[in-house]
Amino acid sequence: MHINGGKLKNLLSVFSILNRGCIYAYENLRSQFFSSVSSSLDVFDAANTSLLTSIDTSLELDNDACAKINFMTIPCWKDLIRLKSDHCYKIVEITDNPGKYLLD
Repeated sequence: MHINGGKLKNLLSVFSILNRGCIYAYENLRSQFFSSVSSSLDVFDAANTSLLTSIDTSLELDNDACAKINFMTIPCWKDLIRLKSDHCYKIVEITDNPGKYLLD
């Protein structure tokens, strides 16, 4: 099949138009894709920041609660340790001197 110069010129013109249309469609699609990706990254970044803030707040509340519990329980533990020590001392004293305590 033979294509003369005019038909070839028309055919090349059609291909050129199609090529420009494809490039435009590709650029448009590429732009939409990157816009969507950028928007998604912004959403994920905001969610990540919110999650980190929540974790930091929870940790701060946990540390505050721990400090309050320690403030209340440490003196009790000290009293229990002293009471246990006194109790052990009394047991040794009674064991060493049973007559003294059984006769009283």
